[in-house]
Amino acid sequence: MTRPLVQGSAEIGMPTLNSEGSKMYLRVRLRLKNSGQVPVHIIGSIYWIQAKLASDPKDEYKLLKPGELVKPPGRELSPQEEISEDVVVEIKKPETTGYEAISAQVQAYAFRQDRMTVDAALKGKWRGKLKKEGKDDDPPGPPPANKDYFRYQSTISQSSELLNLTRGRERVTVWWLYRRRPVVYVDVRSPGDRTPFNFVTPNEQRRAVDLYGLALVRGSMAQMPYTELLKQAQTHRPR
Repeated sequence: MTRPLVQGSAEIGMPTLNSEGSKMYLRVRLRLKNSGQVPVHIIGSIYWIQAKLASDPKDEYKLLKPGELVKPPGRELSPQEEISEDVVVEIKKPETTGYEAISAQVQAYAFRQDRMTVDAALKGKWRGKLKKEGKDDDPPGPPPANKDYFRYQSTISQSSELLNLTRGRERVTVWWLYRRRPVVYVDVRSPGDRTPFNFVTPNEQRRAVDLYGLALVRGSMAQMPYTELLKQAQTHRPR
């Protein structure tokens, strides 16, 4: 069995300024493409648009805009089919930001459809709503340090009725964790399994890789110098 071949990419477009020059708008195109030969499910996705500060010696990035490219997760992507979305980032006082570069990247999880199908649309709820319903620990979720998260769940079917009988009922859970830099995790297990999910070394993801052809898609990072973007915007500034 081969893992699904899904590619992710980002493209930073032409920036524009408002008439006062107080705001710059930057369009970023995000893509996921199934370059393989079998249909896949995009089971979780995230993108980050970030700015590198010129004064930061640690080479770290300031998060400008995160989001989900496929929402809700679970969409089927046929061979050679592509998902794309244009996202606009607003940068205030663009001439005094102190940014050195702008970067964009997309990441996703994909399952082979011939190994697993999602029974219904993945339903999502905030942690606060789940807590009110007494379901914020089903399955055992993120550690308390993660103040908020959005969680999707759905039951899944195996690739054959025989496997459905031998493996039993299973469920996929997708966590969208809100941190300083948000992240996505995927977990597949039976509904009655109470083993805590380890977010440092997620062994359940390794199991899903073996059984269902789970692939973590790390898209290539697009990056441009901020001075170049600002110059482009100033050149095309409306008069």
